[in-house]
Amino acid sequence: MHCQLLTCGIQLERIIAAHYFRLAEVHGEYSEVLRRIAEDSARHAEIYSRLLGSLRRLRGLSVEGVYCGWTRPHVINVIRAGDYGGDLGRLIFIAEEVMMRVYAKLVIETCSKLGLDIKEVRGIVKDEEVHEELLKNILSNVTATH
Repeated sequence: MHCQLLTCGIQLERIIAAHYFRLAEVHGEYSEVLRRIAEDSARHAEIYSRLLGSLRRLRGLSVEGVYCGWTRPHVINVIRAGDYGGDLGRLIFIAEEVMMRVYAKLVIETCSKLGLDIKEVRGIVKDEEVHEELLKNILSNVTATH
């Protein structure tokens, strides 16, 4: 369960990072903010990867064949948004930031009980709160100009 939790979070953070990197390339007006979110998401995936490595060493667990069904609707939303030059309001996924904040809290709860160092994950919770606000600001600007 713990390996699956971390593996799925890694996958989703990587997809979110790639999505926002692509948006940053196309939407120059917001590129700095979008790139920041993308870089943070890539860093989050690395933090979760290190935690997964610690867990595997601690428990000798395998991550082979992990199915991430609980992330599927969110991942599909990100991937389907393929028209990166389109309406930015359709391409910003605030719900994913909220979900990843809740996810980070779940990681803290489960991994702290295993004695893993979760200090960096606490920072992810804060990052996701900031991402949500940044995206809300972009969304309000985009909506105001239409």
